[in-house]
Amino acid sequence: AIISANDTTPPVIHSVVLDPTVVAPNGSINVIVTATDASGIASVTADGVSLADAGSDTWEGTITAAGAPGTYNVTVVATDASNNSNAATDNSATYEARLPATMYIEDVVVMPGGNMTVPIMVFDTVDMSVCEINFTYDPTVVRMTDVARGDMRYSFKFNVNNGSGWMRANALDVDGLSGNVTFAYLTLTAVGNKSDVSEMEFEDSRLLDVSFKEIVHIRRNGTFIIWENVPPEVTNVSRAPDTILYDNGRPRTPGTNSSLLSAYVTDADGSITTVTINLSSIGGSPAQPMEHISGDLWEVTTSATEVAINAPDFTHQLAITATDDDGGINDTESIELTVLKRGDVNGDGLVDEMDVDYISNYVAGLEPEASNPPGVLAGDVVGEAGDPIGDGVVDMMDALYIAKYASGMVEEP
Repeated sequence: AIISANDTTPPVIHSVVLDPTVVAPNGSINVIVTATDASGIASVTADGVSLADAGSDTWEGTITAAGAPGTYNVTVVATDASNNSNAATDNSATYEARLPATMYIEDVVVMPGGNMTVPIMVFDTVDMSVCEINFTYDPTVVRMTDVARGDMRYSFKFNVNNGSGWMRANALDVDGLSGNVTFAYLTLTAVGNKSDVSEMEFEDSRLLDVSFKEIVHIRRNGTFIIWENVPPEVTNVSRAPDTILYDNGRPRTPGTNSSLLSAYVTDADGSITTVTINLSSIGGSPAQPMEHISGDLWEVTTSATEVAINAPDFTHQLAITATDDDGGINDTESIELTVLKRGDVNGDGLVDEMDVDYISNYVAGLEPEASNPPGVLAGDVVGEAGDPIGDGVVDMMDALYIAKYASGMVEEP
């Protein structure tokens, strides 16, 4: 009712209460205004939103926070019930639109029986003094085998039930922590089978700041996956050349005492970290690194400084071991490399008078040597004027050198 046309005194706004004063962008804020006037109060608005008369000089309503982060004033206008509608304005109340904090646990992927330690984080918090959670998981897939305190310094308590699959925990910090805060570290162990999946869910959570006020936050749940690594694949193994001479240090025709070993190595679900090859049977390292050339190609050049003689088979299986970034290993492939002794023309693994006879019979046209010529690779042991490189043919000059070696007069061919 209009009481007086002569009322020129504006209303008195006694108080403006906002709850909460820290809110997510576009969040809701409750507004309570206490205002009086001799003529009575006709209306009260907050940021243009009409408030409802709650009685006892109190007006209540809900406004929407600004959409962008920042600190904002709320403009309250109280209008009296006189003919001239006197109004009072109060813009002293403020609120902060703040991006919500995020409670977060990362996704976990382990192999069967494996474990991983991961943090529970609270990102973008301000003055957090209390963190309280109720965390659930599938105990047929994953067990919580350890829980450790994070950054909050006053207290940390937890209760784990692996039978039912839950963990409750709380922590205090009387000074408050801001920014990205680690609440706890969880060690999670896979107990299920490959391809099993468990949700890791913050069923409930509560954050309080140093002023005992709720911290608005969202929850980002995680997933625990038991995954069986696909090991690397080794294909297209090759050697060039496929047969070389044992290298005792005496000069040889270039290219006859070394071979380029190569393989293509791929990994379907990760990347290759190392590729090695076992050269121990030819005097090398049992885990000789192969070099990554480009793409999927790995190579190494080797010679044979020692040879295990197993006549008449002089072929060595050089096993390749490929390892990926998840620890997966493939050691099923190998490269075949044949290593001959220079001067061993009859293939018995020895260099002696029998090799001299073989060459002599061949040169004389005697069978069966005449129909089975000695190989140039093993038989060409010397050239003109004793040249250790050889001359590309097998003849009596080579027979002479082998005879002198068998007699202890010259070094091994």
